[in-house]
Amino acid sequence: MDGFLTYRALALRFCECEYRLPRMCLRRALFLSFIVLQRPLFAALAWVVPAAPVCPQALPSKAQANELLQRTVKSQDLQLTGPPFHLVAHVRYNFGGKTSDGAYEILWAAPDRFRETFQLGQMTEIDVALGDKIYIYRNTPTLTPHFLHLRNFVHHPILLYLGSKSAVHRIYSDSNGSGRRNCIVPSENPSDKVCLDASTNLVVSVNLRSPAPSEPYDLEEDDFISLGGRRYPRQMIRRISGETIEVKVDRLVETTTFSSDVFVPPPNSEGLDWCPHPSLKPGHHFVTPPFPKTNPARAFFPFYLRTGPNGHIEKFIPLNPTAPPIDRSIAKWIRDAMFPIWVCGSKPIESEEVRMNAW
Repeated sequence: MDGFLTYRALALRFCECEYRLPRMCLRRALFLSFIVLQRPLFAALAWVVPAAPVCPQALPSKAQANELLQRTVKSQDLQLTGPPFHLVAHVRYNFGGKTSDGAYEILWAAPDRFRETFQLGQMTEIDVALGDKIYIYRNTPTLTPHFLHLRNFVHHPILLYLGSKSAVHRIYSDSNGSGRRNCIVPSENPSDKVCLDASTNLVVSVNLRSPAPSEPYDLEEDDFISLGGRRYPRQMIRRISGETIEVKVDRLVETTTFSSDVFVPPPNSEGLDWCPHPSLKPGHHFVTPPFPKTNPARAFFPFYLRTGPNGHIEKFIPLNPTAPPIDRSIAKWIRDAMFPIWVCGSKPIESEEVRMNAW
């Protein structure tokens, strides 16, 4: 065995774990094979012991790295086709310097059959999707920005930063206590990196950070778990201007059976026409005039609105108690604004959103 270890050490020294001289490495490997042929014991051990390759695998090409990057982005989509699951997470949400703790649970049978429960401080929302209907219970007057932002983040955390058009700028090898990683730089920012296990090409960490103080963003992902085609972080933090969302996944497991009370509309819930992937009405054009200037200017004026099947505003609720009152110009905007009409198949549906703007 000592001889075999000496042979491997010699091979590594000849190849020097480098990837830039494959022909030279090949010639040296041929020389080493001659040594092995002179020592039958080495040859036998080389066949019996499935040790690591003499020369570690080279870095992926740029085309391969682009494919791995897109596969990584897609694998974090909870709506990806795959086994039903049960997710339970602890949530910490900081907005405007105020921090709240809560919980988020998803019981997912299919894209059109799931139950989401959100609790943060005193806020609670339960959504149950059943085919072409979604049943919503809230103890707040409107959809809250907290739940909207959290749901978008948890359902596909990396998509807010990297999409289908993201491309590899650089790839390099990195080592830590758990082994070698191949890290992809997916932007012009050299500190951004998506790191994959070198032997499996599965993502093991994500760090994305804006270099521009005027446009801050920060995403950290760690401790990944595989579930079917999904590859999801157990720990993740998203920071943008004025808002930080921390999520720690306590449970993410495949679930084949659900109790009989899971997919039942919550008491006092509101049922709305719905589908998992609505689309814009074909040939529909909408015109929404700019929101009126507030007095004082640049006042923080976030608001909730629900639009009807015709694209007009049905419900408008300011979310900042200290914002300017609704004056005549704002009332006219609410009356005249025309928003996109969303359809499920050919059936128009209602839509709701939260706008967080300083006007």
